[in-house]
Amino acid sequence: YDLDKLDDNMFKLVTIPGEEVIHVIPQEYTVDGEDFIQDPKGMAGVKIEANFHIITAKSAAVKNIIRCVTKAGLKPRDLILEPFASSEAVLDSDELREGVCLVDIGGGTTEIAVISLNGVVTKEAIRIAGDEMDNAVVQWFRNEHKLEIGISMGEYIKKTVGSAMRDNNADTIAVKGRDLVSGIPKTINVSSDEIRQALKDPVNSIVEAVKHALEKTPPELAADILERGIILAGGGSLLRGIDQIIRERTNI
Repeated sequence: YDLDKLDDNMFKLVTIPGEEVIHVIPQEYTVDGEDFIQDPKGMAGVKIEANFHIITAKSAAVKNIIRCVTKAGLKPRDLILEPFASSEAVLDSDELREGVCLVDIGGGTTEIAVISLNGVVTKEAIRIAGDEMDNAVVQWFRNEHKLEIGISMGEYIKKTVGSAMRDNNADTIAVKGRDLVSGIPKTINVSSDEIRQALKDPVNSIVEAVKHALEKTPPELAADILERGIILAGGGSLLRGIDQIIRERTNI
């Protein structure tokens, strides 16, 4: 009851007009002056205090998400920050508590979160992820081969021979599309090295975002992240070699 009451009070905080509190994440508790308590349940005391990580969102965006889910025939039970949802799915209790960096490469966005004490300490998000990789492949075929292919073909090529780093397996794939000069169907063979060049810009953007998030990480968490490493999640993390290039560029 006491802990729930603390949480409820945080949801009543006055925020910037047009925003609302969507997450109240306790970081640590203080019971009768005793600090750094992670779980005060069962303790006897007179006064309990807590440090919270408060996450807010635009009220209009919250209403829009709820409206979309409702129109799809579902009833929203709760709203949760994307990196925190991913962390609940893929991290164990030790990682959530002691400090880890989670990189969630989805379809529309890449979310990077440094998580410690069961809360998001540092967060970085960019609108470059799997969809942008697909678009990069499509645009590369237009520029380099004057060949028009669809987004679904771009995704298939990325999944089949795409990579973030050069490797010894120089795979090739036959790609069918429409010749932009003659307007007739055309098939060309491309290598994995060529697709790697096509994916270079979005991959570099993701790596730079990871580095930027790590630069904002409090120094006391750096050792934990070095020890536990970076955890990748999301469909975009399945791109061959993306774990290697992040490891190479961050030394983690």
